[in-house]
Amino acid sequence: MHRYVYPAFGGILLGIAWRSVYDFGWSFIAVVGVVAMITGAVYVARIISGELVLVTIVALTFFTLGMVRMHVATPTETIDARVGSEVSFEGVIVHEPDVRESYTNLVVETDDLASRLLVRAPQYTGFSYKDDVRVKGILELPENFEGDTGRIFNYRGYLAKDSVYYTVAFPEVVVLNQHETPTGLLLNLKHTYLDTLKRYLPEPSAALAGGITVGERRSLGEELTQAFRDTGLIHIVVLSGYNIAIIVIFISALLAFLPEKPRFVATIAAIVLFTVLVGASATVVRAALMGSIGALGAVTKRTYSAMHALIVAGFVMLLWNPYLLLYDPSFQLSFIATLGLLLGVPLLVPHLAWVPEKFALRELMAATISTQIAVLPLLAYMVGSVSLVALVVNALVLPIIPFAMLAVFLVGVVGSVSSVLVLPFSYLAHRVLLYVIQIVELFAALPFAKIALPEFSLWWLLVVYVLYALFYFAWKRKVGI
Repeated sequence: MHRYVYPAFGGILLGIAWRSVYDFGWSFIAVVGVVAMITGAVYVARIISGELVLVTIVALTFFTLGMVRMHVATPTETIDARVGSEVSFEGVIVHEPDVRESYTNLVVETDDLASRLLVRAPQYTGFSYKDDVRVKGILELPENFEGDTGRIFNYRGYLAKDSVYYTVAFPEVVVLNQHETPTGLLLNLKHTYLDTLKRYLPEPSAALAGGITVGERRSLGEELTQAFRDTGLIHIVVLSGYNIAIIVIFISALLAFLPEKPRFVATIAAIVLFTVLVGASATVVRAALMGSIGALGAVTKRTYSAMHALIVAGFVMLLWNPYLLLYDPSFQLSFIATLGLLLGVPLLVPHLAWVPEKFALRELMAATISTQIAVLPLLAYMVGSVSLVALVVNALVLPIIPFAMLAVFLVGVVGSVSSVLVLPFSYLAHRVLLYVIQIVELFAALPFAKIALPEFSLWWLLVVYVLYALFYFAWKRKVGI
């Protein structure tokens, strides 16, 4: 039965992707469903037989399911007729306020308009999760925009993954009531942690510290953020499955003296604690789940079981929110990176005998190379460029990231208790973070650090990953794994 997991997952992926791009209505979906049913009936009646036929039936069935799920998720009731006019409504802030340099993004859910809206409010740090607010401004549709490399970013789709279909720019916003919630308390804990880092670490070390531990990168500044992009190291300052995987591998190595079961219980407990610390948002939970699956599968050598766990996790996430497939870069990168981790580490570790095993350095190096190769085509498709120094920079930086994360975490915790005891930890964290920043700036300044690529379609991206798959199976057969 397990052999049908892959065609089922592939079918639902294609179904969601197809309906995301093409809308032929319920009639087309019904035709595909009927074809799947007829083919299944013919197979059951033994008029036709064979493994390929059964795989085709499974794929067609789940292709239909994917189209149905995306079609149902697409809103039919709209308030487009009010776009361009002034609206006034009361609602609740349902996501953590996204504070930028000159404004704050608020996702507000309102019964008045039966919708969620992105409210771009004037910068005001008093906004909190679950605040009741009154908003008055001009209703607008989100506009897709062109990035620095000339690629068009589907901003509408990106917002739609959070059920946001309208925006209100710089309206009047009045906070009516504030509420204490468990999630709000967690977010306040995260903000206290970040404030402690800023108190005991100089910039830009404090900004990088927030990025590598809780995914807070807004204060890095555009220039330094671009340097991390150009060197292929941006993944360490955005919370993703890869960050979580690093934590899992590192903790598992530190607890290697324990029996296997207690070691993994302690590791998972640490991941849960980390997830809670950073606010337990949907993005964080997805990253934690995928990163844990990938790292535990790699360190326990149970790739087969971990692959099925990853597919089940992806299946459930896409059924819950099909917009993640094409419109959420975080989900895409986490899934592909975790897949690369599971498939690449077993192949690469035997070829890295020159890397010491202490502190899981060999596994970290294999994870670095495999995930970088895995996400390279996707990153090239997204940003329109490829870093030529990514592997070198990652090799120089990633082995010390677990130590940096540990030192930063101790600064955030100890600094909230004692301004004296925190000093050695803050010094250590600053020196390690400064090393990372200097490496990034040095390589980003090289004229050949990255190359721009012409725009290519999603179909070419799929072709590249098919070639990846063929190469992987050929190499796997050659080495006999």
